[in-house]
Amino acid sequence: MKFPVKLARSIVVCAFLAGISASVLSEGKEYVILKNPIANADNYSVGLKAMNVSKADFENFLKTPEAAELLKSYEIANPISQNYGTPAFVVNGKYQIVPSAINSPEALIEITKELSKQK
Repeated sequence: MKFPVKLARSIVVCAFLAGISASVLSEGKEYVILKNPIANADNYSVGLKAMNVSKADFENFLKTPEAAELLKSYEIANPISQNYGTPAFVVNGKYQIVPSAINSPEALIEITKELSKQK
């Protein structure tokens, strides 16, 4: 299940509120995919509700080869994200956005767009 970037604003807000990690992907289009680091569904129900996705659909997606491949491609971000803790936003596996630079969901989206253009 992919989430179009139109939902990015809501998802990013929910990520901050609910502790869900969000990553911007580039596959010709911009998408946001979520990885659940929290065992308690109540902690991320806000994000699921914003995306109109059930807990079961989300958990089923996390079991798919597509989800496994996407999540594996971002494993490189794990050690990088330890620099600033949570939330940590890593673009293209090598650029981490300093949390103090994010003053709004729009700023996060703009910074991510600019960094995704870098080689």
